[in-house]
Amino acid sequence: MKTRILSIILISFLTLPIAFGARAAEQQVDNKSYQIEKIYPNPVKNFVYVELSSEKYSTVQFDLIDILGNKVKLWKKVELVPGSQRIQLETNDLNNGFYLLRATIDKQIIVKRIRKL
Repeated sequence: MKTRILSIILISFLTLPIAFGARAAEQQVDNKSYQIEKIYPNPVKNFVYVELSSEKYSTVQFDLIDILGNKVKLWKKVELVPGSQRIQLETNDLNNGFYLLRATIDKQIIVKRIRKL
């Protein structure tokens, strides 16, 4: 019974970005001036790097959402400059599990899945 409940929760979590409109948000942002190029390592341990590109000056706010939809971590805003940049986010205080990493840039949202080991 517990295995079945965990399977249902995991399947729900894996489809969660679609429910949040993440696919549409990613496509919308790709057409704009911001794009997340890569997130690594994934699964993460103590930190995660986010490589993104920007065509203009702006700020990005990263936060982390657990499988229940709760915001579990909020990092301070990072200033963006035109071009590519790599941002390191500390994750050593998180419990193991699956999370959604959400980047908000100029009211546009990009959501990516990460796993913490």
